[in-house]
Amino acid sequence: ASGRLGGPARPISSRITMDERFSRAPFAVSRNGILAYMTGEAQLLTQLAWKDRTGARLRAVGGPGAYTFGGLVKLEPSGRRAAIAMFSPERGLSDVWTVDTETGNRQRLSVDNEDHYAYAWGPGVRSVFMNTLLGGGKSKVIERALDGSAAVRTLLESNGYIYPGSVSPDGRWLTL
Repeated sequence: ASGRLGGPARPISSRITMDERFSRAPFAVSRNGILAYMTGEAQLLTQLAWKDRTGARLRAVGGPGAYTFGGLVKLEPSGRRAAIAMFSPERGLSDVWTVDTETGNRQRLSVDNEDHYAYAWGPGVRSVFMNTLLGGGKSKVIERALDGSAAVRTLLESNGYIYPGSVSPDGRWLTL
């Protein structure tokens, strides 16, 4: 074997999963030529739900949504609200939302036309920190008050990708 592709192209599967968020399919090829790929239909909508420690579903939270990465939930300390990113297929971008875990009502927090998909609750659960992808490998971290009382505040801009992780209780420290 020469290690080079040859011959006519031919389909190997008609049902390879596609990640619409990043326009890519999950597959890999090993050095010895074995191809591994994930089959199935693309699934844009997922359902948030409360589950017990055994994984048994207790109840749904709101209706299905286009949650970025299938729904990376960050609960506030009381558990009453969750922060989550939702994908907009029309724009091809994600926005940060809060979800009331009792009613399922959602509120959009990011109000610009940028891409936001990483977030952390601010001190006292009065704000949310979120990333903003600016293109060209640049990004920034911003803070937005939940009640809209203050202007969006830029904390840090970077020539690389930065994502808020967690915040100290007094709001003095933010992990990236």
